[in-house]
Amino acid sequence: MSAAALKAAKPQLRAQGPLSSLAASGLLVFGLAFVPNVYRPLPVLLFGSVFVLIALGSNLFGILSARASVRLGNISYGIYLLQGPVFAAVSSFSFIRALDMRSPLGHVAVTMLEALALMALATCTHVWIERPGIALGRRLLERTASPKGLKEIAVRQ
Repeated sequence: MSAAALKAAKPQLRAQGPLSSLAASGLLVFGLAFVPNVYRPLPVLLFGSVFVLIALGSNLFGILSARASVRLGNISYGIYLLQGPVFAAVSSFSFIRALDMRSPLGHVAVTMLEALALMALATCTHVWIERPGIALGRRLLERTASPKGLKEIAVRQ
């Protein structure tokens, strides 16, 4: 929220280029490598600073602007919403649950299966539900925001 507020208050403020990527990467590595407990003020400030740098345009040497990263970002809301149902559905099969609990390798295999299923389902929902919904919302917004659309709304009321 603070990063969005800063970006809105200072739209001219940018953190792009190799220096901002180096700063963000350094803060991230330092926070992950040398901070034993992430629930303290220092790591919150470190990771918050990384987030602010990214919100202001840092792309971590192009990693965040890579095609795969952008696509993963597009389906991230679906991943967030669907992870519980997918994990519950996969683990509802007793043979999969047994494989998951039998060994570390089995657990990794089941986790990979869940991740692939989750990404496939999130991609489908993005293409068939989210994109059409966003396009519909934009069309409705354009229609109501145009002078003709506002006149139509006034006439209907």
